[in-house]
Amino acid sequence: MGLAYATALSVIALGSGALVQPVAKRIDSTSSARGIGISLGTLIVGILLMAFAVETNSVVAGLVVSTVLGAGFGIGLVSGLLEVQRIAPPADLAKLTGASTRWPTPGSRFLRSWLR
Repeated sequence: MGLAYATALSVIALGSGALVQPVAKRIDSTSSARGIGISLGTLIVGILLMAFAVETNSVVAGLVVSTVLGAGFGIGLVSGLLEVQRIAPPADLAKLTGASTRWPTPGSRFLRSWLR
């Protein structure tokens, strides 16, 4: 059950993150940080729900948490990429888009080497 549940949580998070992206594009605003704010708010709600799911050991709550966190990450990704598009000069857009999506990688490498 553990592997199947973990797989389901991952698929649900990825799916909700992908499904929310068209909506996230409409949430984003060129005049404010509304998209990033909604992303952070969604992630905070997801973390609070995760604490509840862990405390109650609820499988259903875990599925809900996966959906909420996936949506928060999807909104954050779209809002961040749209912000890069707004501030990057056309000649540097590809380079800066790559850099903005690459930043988590060094941290992931550090964690992997530290956890071994």
